[in-house]
Parts: sequence; structure tokens; C-alpha cells
Amino acid sequence: MDYLIEKDEIEDATRICRQYKNYRLAAQIYEGSGDYGSAAKDYREGKIYKDAIRCYEKVGDEQGIARVYERMKEFDKAVFIWKKLGKTKEVNRVLKKKTKEIREKKQLELF
Repeated sequence: MDYLIEKDEIEDATRICRQYKNYRLAAQIYEGSGDYGSAAKDYREGKIYKDAIRCYEKVGDEQGIARVYERMKEFDKAVFIWKKLGKTKEVNRVLKKKTKEIREKKQLELF
């Protein structure tokens, strides 16, 4: 990895990391090169949500932040962002997810 990074072969280095499912290292490589958008995607894929949000905030990608909140099942925060962006279709989609999640929890409580 160090050799590829030294040679500024960022894409090759991160591709190898992702191939071995080391999303954290791929994200750190991107972040070190200043590509916060790509870093955020890899952090999100690796379920390192706080770092993903931090990187999305650096590039001002509110849609990316909303998607992370969805993965975290923090549906209200995601809905707030989608409403702010005027994305009614996304709001409705997330509200359906929230309803489904609530139903599943209630069913589990029955057992």
C-alpha cells in the first residue's frame, strides 16, 4: 500500500483495500489525499458512520449524510434532511422504512 500511495496510485491502493473489504483503510487513503467524498462512501460501506458523516459534512453532501442516517436507522434525522432538500419521494421512502422497522420490532416483542 505504501508504495502505491507514494506513487500517487490512490485508485489502485483503494481498489485493493475494497477487494479485501478493508473499507476503513480505503477511506483513510482517500481522506489523506483530500478526496473526502470517496472517503465518506468507503466509511459508509465499512459501517464507520461517524467518520462517514464527518467527511460528507466537509464536502457539503447532505444527501450522503441522509443516506448514512438511514443506514444507522435514524430515520427522523434522514427525513429532516430530505425535507430540507425538498425531496418528497425520498421522505416517503424513508417513512415507509421507518414504519416497517417499527412493525418488525413489535412482532419481535410478541415472541
